[in-house]
Amino acid sequence: MKVLKVLEKILLYLACTLCVASLTTSAILDESQGVSGMMTYLTSIIAYIGVGGVFTIVAALIIGTLLYFNGNVVVRKIAMGLVISSVILVFFTGLIIMGATAKTAATDTALSPVLSLVGGILYACSVLCGFIYYIVCLVKPVSEDQLDPVNDKKVILIMKWRKLMDEKIITEEEFMAKRNELLGIN
Repeated sequence: MKVLKVLEKILLYLACTLCVASLTTSAILDESQGVSGMMTYLTSIIAYIGVGGVFTIVAALIIGTLLYFNGNVVVRKIAMGLVISSVILVFFTGLIIMGATAKTAATDTALSPVLSLVGGILYACSVLCGFIYYIVCLVKPVSEDQLDPVNDKKVILIMKWRKLMDEKIITEEEFMAKRNELLGIN
């Protein structure tokens, strides 16, 4: 199961790296050679939407990728939103460029849309690994250690509280209240 989590991380990092590389190569290679690259299309899309610049997408990808595997649920959801929106925007911009190149029958294909398409596919594979990991965790059989009451943390805590009650440090009502709280009984 750890292999799935490691594979998910590797694919995510590769996908985001390729998407950032597609934006960088667009600015450096494609545009300087006269081929319409990612920068031209993204700049027009972003100007239409009214959001900052292309570097906003790069920042969102980098920040989202770095925070993606954070333990905090809220931070992880924000990071997922940043990464998903950025990858989708870059991926579909790459598709638009590939379609425009095919219509004009141009022999020069920009490198940036190819990188963005591969990055989008790798991101989809990363999400698939995460989904498979989630399913495997749901279906995972219960181990013998989890069924053993001696090793159960709740049972150990209840036993400690019982000992406090037996030593007359707490009352029976306090013990029962804590026991019910630990067991989730109202």
